[in-house]
Amino acid sequence: MEHTMLYHSPAERWDEGLPLGNGRLAGMLWGEAGAERLSLNHEWLYTGQYRTRDFVPPPKDALQNVRRLIDEGKLAEATELANHAFVPTGGISGVPHRVDPYQPAGDLVLEEQSKHAPKDYRRRLSLSDAVAEVSYGLDKTVVKRQYFVSHHDPVGVVVLSAENGSLHTRISLAREKDDRCICFYNTDAEEKALTLYGEFHAGGKFFVSAKIYTNGTVTRNGNALILSGTDRALVLWNIGTASTGLNPREEAALPPVAEEDALLKRHKAAWQEKYNRVRLTLAGEQDWVNEPTDQRLKALKAGKDPYLAVLYFHFARYLLLSSSGELPAHLQGKWNNLLNPPWDSDFHLDVNLQMNYWVVEPANMPETTEALFAFMERLVESGRKAAQVMYGCRGIVFPLQTDAWSVSTPESHGWGVWTGAAPWLAQHMWWRYEYSGDLEFLRKRAYPFIKECALFYEDYLQKDADGIYQISPSQSPENPLAGYGNYPVTLCRSATVDRNLAEFIFKTAVKAARLLQVDEEQVLVWEEMANHLPPLRIGSKGQLLEFEKEYKERDPGHRHMSHLLAVFPFEDINEFDTPEFYEAAEQSLALRLSLGGGHTGWSRSWVSCLYARFGNSEKAWEHLQALICDFATVSLLDLHPPHIFQIDGNFGGGAAVCTMLLQSRNGRVFLLPALPKAWPEGSVEGLCAKGLTVSMEWAEGKLTSATLTATRDGMFYLDESSLAGKTVSAREVTLENGLYAVKLAKGETCHIN
Repeated sequence: MEHTMLYHSPAERWDEGLPLGNGRLAGMLWGEAGAERLSLNHEWLYTGQYRTRDFVPPPKDALQNVRRLIDEGKLAEATELANHAFVPTGGISGVPHRVDPYQPAGDLVLEEQSKHAPKDYRRRLSLSDAVAEVSYGLDKTVVKRQYFVSHHDPVGVVVLSAENGSLHTRISLAREKDDRCICFYNTDAEEKALTLYGEFHAGGKFFVSAKIYTNGTVTRNGNALILSGTDRALVLWNIGTASTGLNPREEAALPPVAEEDALLKRHKAAWQEKYNRVRLTLAGEQDWVNEPTDQRLKALKAGKDPYLAVLYFHFARYLLLSSSGELPAHLQGKWNNLLNPPWDSDFHLDVNLQMNYWVVEPANMPETTEALFAFMERLVESGRKAAQVMYGCRGIVFPLQTDAWSVSTPESHGWGVWTGAAPWLAQHMWWRYEYSGDLEFLRKRAYPFIKECALFYEDYLQKDADGIYQISPSQSPENPLAGYGNYPVTLCRSATVDRNLAEFIFKTAVKAARLLQVDEEQVLVWEEMANHLPPLRIGSKGQLLEFEKEYKERDPGHRHMSHLLAVFPFEDINEFDTPEFYEAAEQSLALRLSLGGGHTGWSRSWVSCLYARFGNSEKAWEHLQALICDFATVSLLDLHPPHIFQIDGNFGGGAAVCTMLLQSRNGRVFLLPALPKAWPEGSVEGLCAKGLTVSMEWAEGKLTSATLTATRDGMFYLDESSLAGKTVSAREVTLENGLYAVKLAKGETCHIN
């Protein structure tokens, strides 16, 4: 089944457009009927203003004094002192932050020159092909335009055609006036080419090129070219930047000749190799696939189209495959049309970047993690400097927010005193090992990064009089306490999220070191520290506490769910090993929601993931519906209030669907662990558990058959309760204590029917 987003009206807003991209290049297709704009981006396009920023060392004894104030219960004073000492810029400091904003390259504008008003307008985005199309009538002529950003060739492509008539199209490049940037335009009718060269005062440079390939007539009209005298033409575009040392003009070069069929064939082949790995289909879905997506969104709000969530899931996969290049997907993926975008389109490291990649492993997109891992590794050198300069520790500290320049300076006064970003990101490297079983990856990339995190905690944690290793200063990201000053975040000791991150890092470092047979003495230190972390606590309402005490919170319905991180995306709090805290965590989530939590797109997607992990299928479905109905544009792009495109919710929603269908945790595989009643019959192919590729069919809400194929040698444990009484067939199978133990060699299959 082809996955298509369809509309009968143009996108009047940029965030209602159709996104295209290959990781390096991106374009958002929007605009009026007959006057389309493709807003262009290059993943490395930044002003360059803060590329060489450096740390502002804190005063001597700042850390000691902050810790003393926290121990004395003077959290307001500790918070103020720590922010002035460690994060003197950005946020509420009154001093500008030094995060470089991600920049638009400009727009490729195509305007049909006709006295007739467009009619019968259609636009569509094929997720299956990564191709967008626009069509409309002009009197008796039908104009069609096809857009894609090639996943094989380093170019963007536009195919223009006219049936029963000729094209008469004005084509131009344009960029919003920007006092920080000088732009030079060149229009060459003989070469059928347009160029835009931009140079920021801060040093960043970029070059945009577009070229028309046609046997028609091309004439110049100011800064535009007029195409006429033909019923078909091809336009290629490209962008280059100086950010990575390349010559922008050379990077943006276009071929002297091009053939549209070959370009499209190569693009589709490269795209479909990745996209077609996973298929999810629900019975009844076919009845809705030809309906306009904006009308489907209205239907879901009315409770009539539960299948739109499937399209949303595929759109999440589409967006991540389209936005992972050399850099990972940031807050807006790779799409931005603003000179001063919200939060600078930066990399936020206290859930948002991590959430962007929650969907990767279960949805079978491992190559997209390369951009994330390379980003993390480039930050290590600066992260070491941050740990040493700010805290006098070994290891690494990553900031709350950063940009493409691999600098770990904290830039958000009021929020930025936090040490948990790198450990949280480390989970993705550990996942990559768990899913792949690649010991060389563990040895050369994952373990070195995890070890850096463990070394920092080894130095940063302080043993108290009771022999407990305390984390101070600490915070639960972006959440303030009542009665402790007016800072947007209150610093404290051993917030639950930091305690859980330390436990994860120490235990994972121990596992990895033993697998690799290295660092025997270090392992003993880490084990001892992991066994003497602050205990988890349950509050007066049966909830898992977010802080070491039951403080009154200034915002009890806060958007972050950081204290529940050990439930999802981690797995340390679970129904097998910590049932009391697992139950308390679900109560904590219910309390947070009852007080207004989950009021952003990304927050609501996290709630859906958590309920899926709790096995509460109807709550998971309720919040997935809310994510789509309340926090999406008509083109299903995720929204942050008041109306800001922020892509993490798209990816978190994709992860929620995966978690409803398949879980691989705590040494077990669960099939259909949170299948909602709204999806009684369907099938899925190509999802991944740790070491397995999984395909399933179900009917009347129960599993009917499944095939599990090993991607590495191993023993795999299937939860009996999720198999609906089916028979498990494989070369070697045993059943004990509610678990089927299935031994498989790489490539072998296990059948359940």
